[in-house]
Amino acid sequence: MGKLIHNTASCSVFTYALDVPVLRPLVLSFLTDISRMPEWASNIAKCTQISDGKLEEGSCFEVISSVMGKTLTHEVIIISLNPGFKYTVQSYSGPLPFRIEYNLQDSKKGTFISSKSEIDFSGLGPFISKIVEGFAKNQFEKDHQRLKELLESGI
Repeated sequence: MGKLIHNTASCSVFTYALDVPVLRPLVLSFLTDISRMPEWASNIAKCTQISDGKLEEGSCFEVISSVMGKTLTHEVIIISLNPGFKYTVQSYSGPLPFRIEYNLQDSKKGTFISSKSEIDFSGLGPFISKIVEGFAKNQFEKDHQRLKELLESGI
């Protein structure tokens, strides 16, 4: 279940936890397959790697998404990739700065996934920020449910 754990004038932090019957390496492989992000992150239309080589720490990709009818483009860098345990990305360009971290742990069921998403809505102004924040919270909950369904279906 997701929740908004922190909100300041500039940044909202959402956390989510999932427990899925899938081994950690398979979960991380799915999370880091940027071509599959549109399957579970419904606001994402397309992800394209823009750096050369394999996807690893320091690799960059472009995310094209739609939020409340507006098309947004962000360039994102992988700032942490600890195989089987942690995956962190952060935008370095785009209208809404964000950072998303996934931590994976073994569980009795398979893998416990905790995620933390930080989004800076300050550029939107206080009134619009609140509206978009509510939309983002609902969307992240739906996306994480979809992620869980895909992982449980055997991806």
